[in-house]
Amino acid sequence: MFFGSSEIWSDKLKLSYNKAHRATERMEIKAMSRRCRWHKERRRCSVQISDNPFGMNALYINC
Repeated sequence: MFFGSSEIWSDKLKLSYNKAHRATERMEIKAMSRRCRWHKERRRCSVQISDNPFGMNALYINC
């Protein structure tokens, strides 16, 4: 059987590989972006100023 020249099949395989590789890279980039967003949200700090029983202001930083 003859399905076409080997060059054509070679080109088709290269295109298929490149397409799959690009999709994998896109998924990896999205995963890194999610990790960065999660890390940023986790590290969000809150600052509170409150009075304590000794009449002094206290600064609390929660990270």
